[in-house]
Amino acid sequence: MNTYIRIINKHIANQKIPKDYGIGILLHPSEIHTIAMIGLNPGINCMKLSKKMGVTRGATSQIVNRLEKKNLISKYKKEDNKKEVYLKLEELGLIAYQNQKTIGDKFYKDLYKKVEGASQNEIEFLENIFKELEYFVDMRMNNGGNDD
Repeated sequence: MNTYIRIINKHIANQKIPKDYGIGILLHPSEIHTIAMIGLNPGINCMKLSKKMGVTRGATSQIVNRLEKKNLISKYKKEDNKKEVYLKLEELGLIAYQNQKTIGDKFYKDLYKKVEGASQNEIEFLENIFKELEYFVDMRMNNGGNDD
């Protein structure tokens, strides 16, 4: 449990530090993760983006608006669906996405090697632990942060 708390605390601290992904613009982790999700899912709409990222539509809307003001993404509507807003990366957003992917690939390379050496049972155990952690975090969030 102490290791889990330490990881969470480090993650929270890291979420406050903006970084440059080779475009001369500092991006917070929530922004580069949004760019990455759009890069992985070109033409995604805001509702699906929220679900994939596990955040509220309001939070997604705020991040999307910031990224649009920085000219990293753009919104558009399709001819056959004027109601839904879709997202795409602009040139600088695409560069940031590609640079983030390169950085991420290097960062996770050693972790991937560890996982590749794990048995199927070990991988399933880890998946189950992560799912349980997510469930407990969701339950805590839905309970207003109370541990009761």
